[in-house]
Amino acid sequence: MSLTCFDKTLWLSAPTPRLAANDAHIWGVALDDTSLRLDELVVTLSGAERTRAERFKFARDRDAFIAAHGALRSILCGYLGLEAQEIVFTEGAHGKPELSGGMAGSLRFNLSHTHGAALIGVTRDARIGVDIERVRENTPILDLARRFFHPDEACALEQTPPERQISAFFTTWTRKEALVKAHGDGLGHLLQAFAVSVDKTAEVLVKPVGEEKIDWRVYELPVGMEYRASVACDQAMTLRRLRWI
Repeated sequence: MSLTCFDKTLWLSAPTPRLAANDAHIWGVALDDTSLRLDELVVTLSGAERTRAERFKFARDRDAFIAAHGALRSILCGYLGLEAQEIVFTEGAHGKPELSGGMAGSLRFNLSHTHGAALIGVTRDARIGVDIERVRENTPILDLARRFFHPDEACALEQTPPERQISAFFTTWTRKEALVKAHGDGLGHLLQAFAVSVDKTAEVLVKPVGEEKIDWRVYELPVGMEYRASVACDQAMTLRRLRWI
């Protein structure tokens, strides 16, 4: 199912390309690709990651975790010229993973995964956040929007034609989540304090308090009808879409 998310005409399969200062490389990972060698990926994970994987109740969730985090290590290896086991992560002040030790500050990255698909964003210096969600038709979108969205976003969603509301909700949700993850400073509890565009060209309409001078940008990614995906950065970036394996 997720293999169709990363259309070969839009998501290129290539060796790790050069990452310039204003580039954001966005890697699509099909977590249910039967060619993935989970037995090879799991040994590249840290002991803590393997422990987390084993805690999942369902095998599909465990396998998705292994595939997503194994892919992250593999992709970072391509930029850093290291073996997967040499990559060490630490957590920032609010839990966002960062490279540790001698690698600290060399790259910024973010990972998001949902049913069958993952996104991994990589930059040199820009803060980056990515989010991918599978569209779920039975979601109580208006109730969630009134509870978690900025009032302007909730109002815009209510005014969206009913046949577009589900798509608009998940588009808005991924834009907000991507911005929260790019921000990286515990903004998640303030989802109502900033606003993005709803069902229109991706744009930050109300910036997080105290960061009005930062050039926050959000970008929508083409990932097929079953998913919505977005990228956020703290400056204008050139996006390149790539498929892992």
